[in-house]
This record gives sequence, structure tokens and C-alpha cells, in this order.
Amino acid sequence: MPPASHYDWAAWDHSRQDQLEIICGRLAELESGHLLRERTAWAQRLQGEVEHLTALALHWKQELQACNDRSKILEQDLTQRTAWALDLENQLAVRTHWAMSLAEDVRLHAVALVSLRTELETRTAWAQGLDAELVLHSQSIARLEAELKQQRALTQHLETTLRNPFRYAARLVKAVGRRFSH
Repeated sequence: MPPASHYDWAAWDHSRQDQLEIICGRLAELESGHLLRERTAWAQRLQGEVEHLTALALHWKQELQACNDRSKILEQDLTQRTAWALDLENQLAVRTHWAMSLAEDVRLHAVALVSLRTELETRTAWAQGLDAELVLHSQSIARLEAELKQQRALTQHLETTLRNPFRYAARLVKAVGRRFSH
């Protein structure tokens, strides 16, 4: 059974003489200062380590604070950039909708263009038919104008001849004479 206290005389079955000698030896060392100097040096080393570790802890605390400050700045930047990205995403959605609307308009215009092209081809064929008719009518008009010119010349000749009936008779006689003379 362990002792209740290390300083209780009856707690150990060690001899009191032996324990007294150990204590006396330690007291002698303390009196000589050797153990005291050793413990003081050790305590000073510990004090130096504590000061060094305290300075290091303060440095790390400052670095941690700087990191926290930087983290807050980065978080604000992230918030701003996220808002910016969401705005861009909204703009993209609007523009995508607009582009799809334009694509549908282009498709409808393409269909209308095909219809207009078909109508143009039909009208062009009709117009080319009119060109052919115009050529035929122009030829008919030219032929009729030539006939009219001949008719006018004949009419003018007849009018001239009828105004002077003797001249016509003289010509008639000449023509008949030529026919018989051959």
C-alpha cells in the first residue's frame, strides 16, 4: 500500500537512518550551492526557452492575425467576384435567350427567303415569257410597220395616180405593152 504522504515517518519501511543520511547529503549539496547553481542554471535555461517560445508564439500570433486579415480580404474579394460571376451568368442567360430568339428569326427569315426566291423564280420565268412575247410582238410590229409602209407607199402612189388618171392609163398601157412584147 502506498504511503499517504512522502513525508510521513511511518509511511515507509525504510530505515530512518538511511533516509536521514540521504536528506543530509542533499542538504549538504544545497549548502555548497552546487545543486542550487545547477537548478538555477536549469531554471534560467527554462526561462530562456519560455521567453523564446513566448516570442515565437507572439510571432505566430501576428502571422495568424495577418493570415486572418488576408483571409478576410480574400473572402471579400471572393464575395465580389462571386457576385460578378453571377451577374455574368445572368447576362449570359439573357444573351443566350436573345441569341436563340435571333436564331429563330433567322430561321423564319430563311423560310421566307426560300418562299420569296421561289416567287422570284416564278415571276422571272413569267417575265422571260413576256420578253419572248415582246420579241414576237416586236417582230409583228416591225412586220406590220413594213406592211403599213408598203400600204402607205401604195396608197400614196394610188392617190398620186388617181389625181392624174391619164398618167395611170399611160402606165397601164406601157405595162401591158411590155407584157405582150416578150
